[in-house]
Amino acid sequence: MISSADAIRCPSCRKRNPLTETLNACARCGCELADLAHIHRTAQQYATLAAQALANADLTAANDYATEAWACRHSRRAAHLGFLATAAQGDWEQATEWLQLLKEPRLA
Repeated sequence: MISSADAIRCPSCRKRNPLTETLNACARCGCELADLAHIHRTAQQYATLAAQALANADLTAANDYATEAWACRHSRRAAHLGFLATAAQGDWEQATEWLQLLKEPRLA
C-alpha cells in the first residue's frame, strides 16, 4: 500500500497515485494531478526545511516553515514539527494549537 505521504489521492475517483516527478494525471480516470503534485512536493520541501531548522535550533524558522508546510497541505508531519518548534520556544499557547491540529483524524 502507498503511504499517504508518498501519494496523491485523485479528487475525482479517490485512487491513490504514487507521487513522482512525472505525475500529471490519475492512472485510473485521467484527472489532472500536476498542480496537486506540485503543492504536495512544496509542502514536503517546507517540512524538510522545518526539520533542518529545528535540528539547528532555529526555532522561529522551524515554526515558520512548519506553518508554510501546513498551509500547503495539512499533514501530521507539519503539525508535529510546528508543535516541537513552539514547545521548544516555550510558546505553550501556540504549541497547544499545533497539538489540537495533530488530533485531527483525517491528517495525511
